Amino acid sequence: MVVGVENEPRGRPSPFGEDDQLGMLNHIDDAKRRAAMALVREGRLYDLGHVLDENCPVFPGRYFRQTLVTTAHHANVDMPVGENRVNWITEIVSGTMQLGTHLDALSHLQMNDRGYNGWTVAELAGAPPDPEAWTGFGMQQGPGGHAVVGASLAASLREDSEHPETVRGLAARALRFVPGLAGVPVIATWSGVRPVTPDGHPLVGPAPGLAGLWVAAGHGPIGVLAAPATARMLAEHLVGGRPDPAAAPFDPARFTTAAPPLAGTVSG
Repeated sequence: MVVGVENEPRGRPSPFGEDDQLGMLNHIDDAKRRAAMALVREGRLYDLGHVLDENCPVFPGRYFRQTLVTTAHHANVDMPVGENRVNWITEIVSGTMQLGTHLDALSHLQMNDRGYNGWTVAELAGAPPDPEAWTGFGMQQGPGGHAVVGASLAASLREDSEHPETVRGLAARALRFVPGLAGVPVIATWSGVRPVTPDGHPLVGPAPGLAGLWVAAGHGPIGVLAAPATARMLAEHLVGGRPDPAAAPFDPARFTTAAPPLAGTVSG
């Protein structure tokens, strides 16, 4: 027996069509822009931009960090570049998007679980499976002259070995950047385990229920990149006595609340 099921309503549809993404901007055409500009006789020009620094206005959970790393500066003392002994420091910038006083778009604002024109988050952010989505490319030459190519990322609760298709994917991507590798044999593969939390965000802050224990873990493959920001968040909390607002999404206490059972499990 076949039973018909009505499609879930899309919420509040746009009067400009189900595929519209402009909203009220549809009312602003070239003629209206010319008419508006003709009304201006005198006035002042205001810059709506904002210099990005660690104190710029942000929504909770968003942040901007700029760190100057002097590791290269000290290392280059023994191997400066050129006759004028050029040296440098490394600048690391980490942060979320949509900072300061930018003019926001309709794309990510929601009413309950629906975005503009009734689109769900899955429809807005979803995409067809990409076999290379978790395969990147990086290459360096080893001390023996061989090329080391990487890397891939896969979610697993076990220390699984690399699958053959992953190795083939890495080799195919390497050839796109370095065609000269064609015909070079693969002599070894390896993989390791990185700590990742259930929601993908690291753990930064005091461990709930264990006085004096502080956590900085779960960064997955971005531990080195996120190290300066993580250290600053911990230092401000430990030394300053109050948590950095930007560290709120990484609070270890977020996993202490009761969560609904996973599909396929039995609770009683």
